[in-house]
Amino acid sequence: MSRWGNRCSKALRYVLISITLVLTAACSSDRSMIDLKRFVLDMHKSTQPSVESLPELAPIPAYTYAASSLPDPFSPENVFPSASSADTEPEPEPDPLEPDPTRLREHLEGFPLDALQLVGIMVLEGKLQLIVVTPDGMIHKVAEGAYLGQNYGRITEIDLEARSVGLEEVIKGADGRWQERTVSFLIGN
Repeated sequence: MSRWGNRCSKALRYVLISITLVLTAACSSDRSMIDLKRFVLDMHKSTQPSVESLPELAPIPAYTYAASSLPDPFSPENVFPSASSADTEPEPEPDPLEPDPTRLREHLEGFPLDALQLVGIMVLEGKLQLIVVTPDGMIHKVAEGAYLGQNYGRITEIDLEARSVGLEEVIKGADGRWQERTVSFLIGN
């Protein structure tokens, strides 16, 4: 480029920068902000707010408390009655089905019944033995009278021909008393 072209190019840049500055200054004047505020105020003057009226409420009938002549339910005598021998209830009879709390629990009573696998029956020294596999893979041999499961279940019958086991559990009922429940399982299922 020639020298003359360089000068024209610089002059053109200065002119464009000057025009940009003038236009920017014109747009940022306070005059435009004043116009905007005036416009917003004028718009709000013409707008009328509308408020819905409250619904009509039905009158609430007066209630007269007529229990003032009755004894105070929160008086100390009613909250903390004195214990007299006539008012005390007799001790309930011991539940005959309640499990013995002093009996040592057997190892297989630590597992729920559905976690134990009853895999087979074998005859050992003339007695039927049930083969049980625990969730940790240990194999146990148990006979009639042994305990299984967490509900104090006791094996009442091992039937070799039917391949089944009868179990009698003792569970607490809805009334708080202990109840017996008979359960039977097929072996190998």
